[in-house]
Amino acid sequence: MKVVRRMLSAEEREARAHEERSERANVFALFVLLGVSLPASAFAIGDWLFHDSGRLICAAIGCLPVAALALAYGVHASRSRGSDISGDEVEELSIEATRAVSLVGQHGLREPLLLLDVGDGQTLLLFGSWLFTHMADDDAPAANGFPNTRFTLARLFSSADVLSIANSGDYLAPTELTVEFGENFTSFIAKPSQVFKRSIDELLAEFAK
Repeated sequence: MKVVRRMLSAEEREARAHEERSERANVFALFVLLGVSLPASAFAIGDWLFHDSGRLICAAIGCLPVAALALAYGVHASRSRGSDISGDEVEELSIEATRAVSLVGQHGLREPLLLLDVGDGQTLLLFGSWLFTHMADDDAPAANGFPNTRFTLARLFSSADVLSIANSGDYLAPTELTVEFGENFTSFIAKPSQVFKRSIDELLAEFAK
């Protein structure tokens, strides 16, 4: 595996900005929905239970979860922009993979989790719903679909958010496994892409601890 660092290109910066605008629009719509429905529901409950002043108190209480979520999202978004966009540093990983494993969890893991043997006893872990846009259709995978025997993955250096995957080899059909995850499993999926200096089998054993 070869790793090269470079600056974010103009096209990547625009694509990233577009994704952030879409995300903010979706979050804003959700907050509007919650901001209307929760206080209204609380107001109705207050009217039923307490009448008069109780309605306003319950409506105010209904606003608190929305305000807390908005504050948490604002802090998260600010930190993400500060760590990535200010640096504009990208890692390009040129990878030759020999084995792919797709995991299905027992504890509500609904997003794709992919393990790739990238040589030298190292494993690339990819996790998140973003994989849906890259992974080939299992029923009719393209000859050069992903996972692939050879590809270049570009990601933001600090957050490990994946910007693009360019395939240049052959489709590598993943083996699907069902795994019982242990208490420490979530520490392995803290970022959407990570390289571990452990084999796939060693990682699978650690997932179960």
